[in-house]
Amino acid sequence: MPYFIRQHAKRKQTEKIMNLADKQVLLVDDQPANLDRYMLVLQRIGVRDLNISQTINGMQASVELLTSRPDLIITDWNMPITDGLEYVKRLREVVKTEAQVVMVTAADEKRMAEVEPYVDGWLQKPYTLSDFETVIRSVMATATEET
Repeated sequence: MPYFIRQHAKRKQTEKIMNLADKQVLLVDDQPANLDRYMLVLQRIGVRDLNISQTINGMQASVELLTSRPDLIITDWNMPITDGLEYVKRLREVVKTEAQVVMVTAADEKRMAEVEPYVDGWLQKPYTLSDFETVIRSVMATATEET
């Protein structure tokens, strides 16, 4: 399954043990089944349910950012109202969030060039839970190294 992890995050992270229990995560997807899959992997890698917020589009996610400071944002691209690309552009250019951002999308790899400047990683649908976990662990390990 194709996925991208920003170059500085490509170091071998699978051996590194990270404590993700206290990380704040914001999920942005209009499909409940996708939110359930994200939750499953996040629980499996140790993120507490209490620390996970869910929204169904970029506009709701922007409102959520007024009251929370997530360490990780996982967003779909194709959503109503405010799509994922518009949302991540706003995150980086206006909000200037320090959160790690992962885009999950059905877009082909050529279209992903549009989003790469704004995300720390992306994952193309369909994907395995193992690939999803690899991307999340790598992106979060890089964030831990940088702080």
